[in-house]
Amino acid sequence: MERLLTELVPFWEPVFRLVLAVLASGLIGWERELGGHPAGLRTNMMVGLGAAVFTLLSEAVVGRTAADPTRIIAGIAQGIGFLGAGTIFRQKDHVKGLTTAATIWVVGGLGIAWGMGAYGIATLSTVVALTVLHTMKYLELRIHRPGKR
Repeated sequence: MERLLTELVPFWEPVFRLVLAVLASGLIGWERELGGHPAGLRTNMMVGLGAAVFTLLSEAVVGRTAADPTRIIAGIAQGIGFLGAGTIFRQKDHVKGLTTAATIWVVGGLGIAWGMGAYGIATLSTVVALTVLHTMKYLELRIHRPGKR
């Protein structure tokens, strides 16, 4: 029985990490979806999942070669930054999409954290991201007077 459990844990651990990455990214995507923002539920879930998959693969590679997992993580951050940059556009004297780009980038970081199994950091970061996205919009509305934005 003990042997069976030790064989199952390595199999289920990555599954658990991927599921948590998708759920956490989905919570953030849901918040964005409710606000009618361009990168919503599916986009955020896919970014979080992709980052977690690449992180898990970097872990697997390290066991077989002399590869450096931090290079893979740096590549994830860079690639997601490029993806986020595509959401930013200028409209007359306003820049739009910065929060969406930043959210995509944060979700990528969350995917990395969940993929690494850094559950404490991943959980705390998910809660902080949701808090910032949900509460700061109300604070911004109180700070900015109508017509001054």
